[in-house]
Amino acid sequence: MPRTLPQHIYFAESHGTDQKALFAVLKCLALYFPSTGYVQGMNSLCGTLMTYTTPEDAFAIVVSLFANYEFQDSFLPGLPGLEKNFYIMLSLLKKYLPKLFQKFIDIDFTP
Repeated sequence: MPRTLPQHIYFAESHGTDQKALFAVLKCLALYFPSTGYVQGMNSLCGTLMTYTTPEDAFAIVVSLFANYEFQDSFLPGLPGLEKNFYIMLSLLKKYLPKLFQKFIDIDFTP
């Protein structure tokens, strides 16, 4: 927990109340989604949400993202959801910002 947003005032106190709340949210998510468990990266997602909402709401938002929007796939082994999201992003970039997309191709840069 100490490495999650360490410069943010919400998580600045090492092993403080807010870091313990983040740990509780992550543990609940791991129990709620046993096929995923805890995966590195969930802490940043939950931590960011917790800076704007309560821990309970952050948990509910992530549950909704996982259950309703296939976001859980981004944390499964092999990261299939992440690959899909990158494909969608690049397709949208190509369609709506073709000059920028081409510039990325020209300089061999994959966002």
